[in-house]
Amino acid sequence: MRHLHGDIAIVEGNNELNVQMIPIVPVAVYRCVYCPATFSTEAGLVGHMESSHPGKPYLVYAYGGVVASGESLSIAYKIYTPTVPQPPGGYEYFWHGFMFYTPNYEPWVPFAGAYVSFEHGTPAGFYTGSATFRATYMSARRFYNMPPGVYSLYSQGFSHKHDEEYYSVLIQQFWKDVDTGKTITVV
Repeated sequence: MRHLHGDIAIVEGNNELNVQMIPIVPVAVYRCVYCPATFSTEAGLVGHMESSHPGKPYLVYAYGGVVASGESLSIAYKIYTPTVPQPPGGYEYFWHGFMFYTPNYEPWVPFAGAYVSFEHGTPAGFYTGSATFRATYMSARRFYNMPPGVYSLYSQGFSHKHDEEYYSVLIQQFWKDVDTGKTITVV
């Protein structure tokens, strides 16, 4: 008889009934940010990206967790970025990055969502770290705490340039509204 993870197996012997628990092992899913492909290993995703979407940035993984409404949570991530070029004319306030957010609530830097940026000149490679996600949102120019619930964690990648303080223009959208397959629980 085949047993799956999380099954309870009844084992008989010597007129006794023995119960064995088979541990549950979570299955990782790595999602391509450019097409519907999914992979069970990080290596599978990396191989796909190198063959199908060479030279493009991508999210390898992101992990959230539980956060109190209005408080902050650290999101662990791993991302690949190609070399971030110097913008034409040496424009200083150009950046390349990605963000995590919940689609139910509009993110707003630095008060909601989680942002990671790479400055021009950042060499190509894999980068791991953590970004701070704040469980708040903005509506009608006011900030509110996110209500309790379980929210899908999404990501997007982009390049911006800043024309004025606190104002930026999107230069390129690399990927948008990708479900990481993870959730944020707000309590």
